[in-house]
Amino acid sequence: MCVVYVMSHGAFVRKIGERILIGKSDGTHKSLPVQQIDAVVIGYHGTITTQAVYTLMEHGIPLVYVGFSGRIQGVLGPLPPTIRQSLQQWNYFTRNPQRNLLIRSVLLIKLKNQEEIIKICAKSRCHDKLVPISKSIQRYAKKIQTACDVEELRGIEGMASRIYFEAVPYLLISDKWKWHGRNRRPPKDPVNALLSYGYTFLEREVRIAVAGSGLDCRIGFFHSNDGRKDSLIYDLMELFRPNIIDRFIFRSLNLKIFSPDDFDITPDGCLLTKNARDVWIYQYEKYMQTSISYCGNETPRNFIRLQVENFAAHIFAASDSIEQEGII
Repeated sequence: MCVVYVMSHGAFVRKIGERILIGKSDGTHKSLPVQQIDAVVIGYHGTITTQAVYTLMEHGIPLVYVGFSGRIQGVLGPLPPTIRQSLQQWNYFTRNPQRNLLIRSVLLIKLKNQEEIIKICAKSRCHDKLVPISKSIQRYAKKIQTACDVEELRGIEGMASRIYFEAVPYLLISDKWKWHGRNRRPPKDPVNALLSYGYTFLEREVRIAVAGSGLDCRIGFFHSNDGRKDSLIYDLMELFRPNIIDRFIFRSLNLKIFSPDDFDITPDGCLLTKNARDVWIYQYEKYMQTSISYCGNETPRNFIRLQVENFAAHIFAASDSIEQEGII
């Protein structure tokens, strides 16, 4: 299974018989059975025929439109959740015992993954500055276990993230990557640009996994349900940021897959060059389709899908139980 990217000038997607044809302006093309496609990502310069869109929708395959920076502009996908499913999700997420438990579980997984990255590097490189950072994250994890409300949990998560990102200079082998802390919107340096770019790809992965799960992406349990963004997507992304995206980025930089020349730095921020974005897509897709031990010997993409499916099954099973007990 793969994600098809249609990003360059003249790139197109068409339906040919029972297959999807992907072509480029230079005349090169390939075709895939629709069953082998997880999603199609269309950039500003890409095109897709109505027949291809219809076939993708018929098979429940999301079509994701993205802007120049990789940020999602819109998603066309399977039918939305039923009203009953959305109400079940809302009722479950707004009950404080369940909500706080979900938040604690997600944040503890996130901090465990952050700590694991730091411990591995501390052990392999004998870097003494990583040990106190690891211990600080452990202390914040203990605080999460006893926190009583959402705002307190958000505060602890924010402090733990700041400590985690202090470790970045020690996670990178080369000193040519300058790091002065996490920044975004826009990112101001290459490492931050890669992190922001990677998280937009992760957002797409989570959206694709959520599509058809019965979950309503607008109803979250941690990020604010203010109608400005799909809160559940950002909630679930916390499960995968360090383990899947950060690991990939730190590894890519340490293997010298990217160099400082692969970035354009302007007063408006730092962005990957066109060639660097092409390299990213190739390396990222290879990574997402490779079985990895820290993903339970699944590919990262399949790991995300399975985790989201299990999450949805838990939410709806628990909601059914609550309804049967007459609590709601």
